[in-house]
Formats: sequence, structure tokens, C-alpha cells
Amino acid sequence: MQGNVIFYDVSSSSGFISGDDGVRYSFVRQQWLGQAEPYQHARVDFKADGDRAEDIILMNNYTVRSDTSRDWLTTLLLCIFLGQLGIHRFYTNHIAIGILQFLTLGGCGIWWLIDIILIVTDSYRDYEGNPLVRKL
Repeated sequence: MQGNVIFYDVSSSSGFISGDDGVRYSFVRQQWLGQAEPYQHARVDFKADGDRAEDIILMNNYTVRSDTSRDWLTTLLLCIFLGQLGIHRFYTNHIAIGILQFLTLGGCGIWWLIDIILIVTDSYRDYEGNPLVRKL
């Protein structure tokens, strides 16, 4: 069966997949086959076992297009210097979260700090699920 990852929590190594059949399936990282980490909006193929997804494979349609990819260094610098205003979120097209960060001053600094950690560890994704690109 095929579907899309709708949520993945790194700390608990678990998430949910919305199957093409309209059912939501839970999964844990151990069921994710391959080297790449699960990420939101990923298109996957999997076996359904009740309400759980097993043997999850990232489908080959995952490509980063250079015209929509966001620069890692630009995002990091925006986050460091203007992160409490959510400017890096606007840059990566996370408009709603950017507005919330702007209104709450980066969640009183908590969101800001978490976003810096996510960017530095290459865990931050743009709105379309693409990783940030390191352009050298």
C-alpha cells in the first residue's frame, strides 16, 4: 500500500502514515527500511497490519529541485539573528508557524533554540519536505 508520512516525532521515533485508503497507520522507526530518516510529507510504500504500518520504504519520487530548495547557511543565519521573529520560517515557506513565532517572539525563545538545533543537525525541512541544501 502507498501513503504519506503525516507526522514523525524524532524523540519517540514514532509517527503516522496516511494511507491511500484513507486510514491512518502508526509506525515506529524500526519499521522504516533504508538509511534516510522519516520526514513529514514523504511518499512511502508499506504493508498494513491492522492499524500499524510495517516494512516502510521511501518511494523514489523524492527529489530536491534546485529551484525550490532552500540554502542551509541562509536559513541558519536567519534563524540565529532573526529567529525570534520567525524570519527563517518565512524563508522556508512555513508561513503559519512563522506568524506564530513572530507573535510569541520565537515561543519565548524555545522554538528559536529548537530550530537552531534542527538546522545544525540537518533535521530541519522546508514546507515541501525537502532538506536544506548546503551550497559551497
